[in-house]
Amino acid sequence: MTVNYTTLLALGQLVTGTESGTWGDDVNNAVTSYLDIAIAGTQTISTDGDVTLTLTQGTSSATNIGTTSVQYMVLNFILNGSLISHAKPHFPKVQMNQKPGSISYVLC
Repeated sequence: MTVNYTTLLALGQLVTGTESGTWGDDVNNAVTSYLDIAIAGTQTISTDGDVTLTLTQGTSSATNIGTTSVQYMVLNFILNGSLISHAKPHFPKVQMNQKPGSISYVLC
């Protein structure tokens, strides 16, 4: 099996002619599930300290999406039922195509 991954969201890109009979699982786990969380997904992380976010990649057998996957549209940092501002997320280094003056990320 040969699947390449996009730089920004780690979406699976099937290599032509390599996924005969298994491409559906690759697309569902490495593309569709990630688009779903990137466009409309919210993840709640319960912490008041450091948390390392990960750039996960789906395979033909699993999405590998976890509680610290960075691909979610919204990440809420909660402690005892309240949003907190002192959590310390560590984001993976990824190449971003941004316009000059744009904001890389916003924590609310």
